[in-house]
Amino acid sequence: QHQSTTMAPLSTLVVVASVVAGAGAARVPKTGCAETEVPFAASSRKKNTTTATYECVSFDAAVANATAFLTANMPPFDEPVTLFGLPGGVDGLDDGVASMGVNASVAAQQKYPWAADVPQGIFNEYVAAYAMTNEPRTYWRGFFAPLVDAVVANLTTQDEVIAALNGYGPDPSTSIFATLGITFKSSMTPLIFDPLSTVAFGYASCTGISAVFVAALRAAGVPARGAGTP
Repeated sequence: QHQSTTMAPLSTLVVVASVVAGAGAARVPKTGCAETEVPFAASSRKKNTTTATYECVSFDAAVANATAFLTANMPPFDEPVTLFGLPGGVDGLDDGVASMGVNASVAAQQKYPWAADVPQGIFNEYVAAYAMTNEPRTYWRGFFAPLVDAVVANLTTQDEVIAALNGYGPDPSTSIFATLGITFKSSMTPLIFDPLSTVAFGYASCTGISAVFVAALRAAGVPARGAGTP
């Protein structure tokens, strides 16, 4: 596993996508998993190896594993009911923001060929995660998923996905920023810095721009996080 550092346009925050060795090769992984199972790169996989091994996990088990991780590592200021729901909860919504996001992220892991090269631990922390920093908690994944799918549906590698969503692929118009008409505007944090607020206003400063890119990558099954620069 190595890390590919990609900077969103006009951003002072670096977005880091975790790329597994060999993921740049134009191939569809033969995971050996059934269509109903979710493939993950085996955690015992050695660095720089050319032989890929996979772990096949049931959909429900993958959801339970990610949910347990996010619950255990939830910041103290987050509200468990809002994130993970409660039977008969607010307006009858049993599922919370995070639990709906986890289901969508596992579906993406199952769907996209490049996602199979992501270990389950990396997936839990950098794909299924419901937030990048302390921004408002929203169901951004439901908005981003169909937009991202339209861009990446015919791609085969993680590197291609990162380039396309950042506007560095063959067609710059596939950039998530061009797709949504988002531009940079300084000094917007914390007024506008979560993905959906940035979409609504059409602009943000460094944190909001990076949050949009992180959201797009995670919706595509690519592990990503924000990293501040001095």
